[in-house]
Amino acid sequence: MSPCTIDLSVFKKFNFESPPAGVKFLFDKPEDIKRLGKKLAFCQMLREAQQSKAPFYIDLDNHDCEPAKYLLGYDIPKQFESGRFGTALEIFKLS
Repeated sequence: MSPCTIDLSVFKKFNFESPPAGVKFLFDKPEDIKRLGKKLAFCQMLREAQQSKAPFYIDLDNHDCEPAKYLLGYDIPKQFESGRFGTALEIFKLS
């Protein structure tokens, strides 16, 4: 992987509590980046990216959170498709 040639110094002016993390969606596995070696929820992967010294990629086998798989476009599990999962989380207003 080639080093970043874009000036990212503007991010320092914001004084973020945590550093920004970049996410790129690819169709093919990147050749020069290592796969994350553990299973995490998607929100934990963002924290991992903030703390990691090197970039990594993830695939379906790295996901430990069913709703995130759906949000990222993987196959929809039946409990999410039917709305049962959202009702249990009380995210839908019942009339």
